Amino acid sequence: MKQYLAFALLAVLLVASAVFVCRITETPFFSAAQTYMSAYTQSFTVAGRGTIVRAVGATWHKINWTITGGSFSACSVKLEQAADGSSWSDLIAGQTCTSNGSSLITAGSNSYVAINPTSMTGGGTLEVTWTSYTSAQIVKRGSQPTGSILTTVRADVVVTWPEAFPDANYFPVCKVEDDPALGLGLVLERIRAHTASTVTVQVHNAALGTESGTVYCTAVWP
Repeated sequence: MKQYLAFALLAVLLVASAVFVCRITETPFFSAAQTYMSAYTQSFTVAGRGTIVRAVGATWHKINWTITGGSFSACSVKLEQAADGSSWSDLIAGQTCTSNGSSLITAGSNSYVAINPTSMTGGGTLEVTWTSYTSAQIVKRGSQPTGSILTTVRADVVVTWPEAFPDANYFPVCKVEDDPALGLGLVLERIRAHTASTVTVQVHNAALGTESGTVYCTAVWP
């Protein structure tokens, strides 16, 4: 009876240990992209500085915009900052807003901000959202098919991020995935270069025939 209880207790401990290990392996390698603070949205039908908003505590900023009820042949919008609510300078420089889009995340801290569409040629409504963060760590993922690579050939593959980083001060990690029938396949040998918007990797086909696959990259900034 004692032996049975001992084995039962050991089994319970093993199960508990297995669950614990599984939970560890499921933990994401990278942390959350940003520490969100607040968001403010304003709609514009004519150009001009919008409502002045308090921004104390915000150190990273982003604007995104959508157009409804019309179109603009020329459009520019920026985010301004001021310490006193009257002496304004650019926090996010003018962004072309003739189609829906967003700015990069930009560092800056001041007491006040204001959205300012400086030009709106056409008709419709420009809806702009300012999002602020107390910290920012941007995580991006991208992929690119290699195309067909002949045996023994080395080819450069350029992965373009869905949205550019603020600069090239980030750490990219890439891999190549293929499906050769047998034996050797594609090998990602090195990262040759990276910019704010792209990563260039070198892929070697070590297989006996032509192969193709996909390069996957992940990066964290800064």
